[in-house]
Amino acid sequence: MGAIVFFEVESGKTCPYTFTTPARSLFEFVMEYQKGIGNLPNELKKIEKYSHLNILPITKIGLPEWELILEEFDMDEVQFNKERDASLALWQSPNELISSIRSILRVLHETPDIFSRLSISSPYFTKGLFEENLVDLLKMAEWANKNQETKIRLLAV
Repeated sequence: MGAIVFFEVESGKTCPYTFTTPARSLFEFVMEYQKGIGNLPNELKKIEKYSHLNILPITKIGLPEWELILEEFDMDEVQFNKERDASLALWQSPNELISSIRSILRVLHETPDIFSRLSISSPYFTKGLFEENLVDLLKMAEWANKNQETKIRLLAV
């Protein structure tokens, strides 16, 4: 897919933290999770099912300026409103994302063999890139929370 994930706050302030390793694979696995697409088994779904965690906050990734893009498409008002509402639903509180990430990281640390247990062999997971992306994202969300941001979202370009 080649998409790069970045972090946005509603106020428009620039977060001083970024991903230390590209979050490209995070986006690809999120798309598999959301749409059930891809050639690989749905790795995030396996982790979610095994751990009984709510991973939805890390899967809310959209496109920048989606609202403007929607205006360019020829669609009826009902479809436009549905797409706009879906785009607006990507905004979430920093605490929601923080809680989800901390829960996932706790499971990863408490179950070091989780990937082998779940037959997950993608290097993105087994070489620690997924965990690195989560730690980076946690720093971003914690920064937003500390700066009293009320809404954040993840976007892919």
